Amino acid sequence: MRILKEIEPGLPTCQSIDHPYYKMVLKSGSFGTPEFVEKAMDMLLLHGGE
Repeated sequence: MRILKEIEPGLPTCQSIDHPYYKMVLKSGSFGTPEFVEKAMDMLLLHGGE
């Protein structure tokens, strides 16, 4: 995976290195604000993760 952009401190969007390219968000259970899931969905759906 390669890291694309941090949504919140310590919570990045990532993309697989090989085709087909998958974008994903990595999240630990103890990180992030209550709004994090909404921000992550917006980042992946509206902005393509970058």
